[in-house]
Amino acid sequence: MASLICLNNKNKFCDLLPIQAHNQRENLSDDLIVDPSRSNLNYRLSTEEIIPIDPTLEYEYEYNKIIKKFYKGQRAVRKDATVMCSLRVTSNKSFFEAQDATQIQKFFRCNYNFLISYFGAEKVIDAVVHMDERIPHMHFCFVPLTKDGRLCAKTIFDRKGLTLLHARALASIRENGFNITKSDEVLKPLKMAEDLKRSILTKEVQKLENKLNEYKDIDIKVKSIDDIPFRRSKIPFRGESVILTDENFSQMRNIARFGMTFKNDFDKLTKENEHLRKRYDDHVLLINNLREQIKELTKNRDELLLEGMEMLSTIKSNQSLSELYEHVKNSKKQKT
Repeated sequence: MASLICLNNKNKFCDLLPIQAHNQRENLSDDLIVDPSRSNLNYRLSTEEIIPIDPTLEYEYEYNKIIKKFYKGQRAVRKDATVMCSLRVTSNKSFFEAQDATQIQKFFRCNYNFLISYFGAEKVIDAVVHMDERIPHMHFCFVPLTKDGRLCAKTIFDRKGLTLLHARALASIRENGFNITKSDEVLKPLKMAEDLKRSILTKEVQKLENKLNEYKDIDIKVKSIDDIPFRRSKIPFRGESVILTDENFSQMRNIARFGMTFKNDFDKLTKENEHLRKRYDDHVLLINNLREQIKELTKNRDELLLEGMEMLSTIKSNQSLSELYEHVKNSKKQKT
């Protein structure tokens, strides 16, 4: 049976730009996990309609606008605070393969409607559906403001909050006609995302190293200018001059032409190097956040398993509850 997968990532202010770039496909050519031929199928969800992705939407601007209007905290927001939560809503690959385009669109619309009613439409930064990756999914990004106007993701996404969110999301999607169950696939998608981001970084670093190797000849040729022989000569009324042979003059002119030919490319490479360095730093922060999320989810999973074992022990110690438990378990086996 298909399962509902709803993963939560907590993002700091420095994460907004790289998440925006990924969601809006601003760096499409460098992203290994995207099929560009299907990117035209991506879309943005709003409260009224489905619209194309607008690359001019700025997450930092939307965040500041929401904070200015709804933040009631007495202190300024800390620089290391969680300023955005991004939920990744999806299901199994087999689920999407069994649905037509209309049903897939309905699946994401139903989840979107539930999430804006659960968290508040006024806190939403963006909601984007990606159809150009291995499995269709929705990125639902919002500012984690509490009912009293505090910025506190921990309050919203504590263990009980996550359990309640998954339970209500599952109930909502089942009410809309989808035969779907809860998911145990939590850690695997996060680990996969971390591996994919690492592969993207590896590709970018390799690309930069290849370009730098292409320009090593420039440094060698420029240094060879110092080896060109010349002599000085004093010319009456004109001061001192440098005299080169025709061969040496031609060599120097060729070096100058070589340098001018690659000057624009070298400047472009320098800018690209700065851009890639910033992207590298952004991705490292994102990967570190994913690792923290994995640790937190592992802890929550262990706590839930322990609770489950305690509940099972309580049920088995009570004869009436034990009989009811066995009856429900046998009924499920008969249905499958």
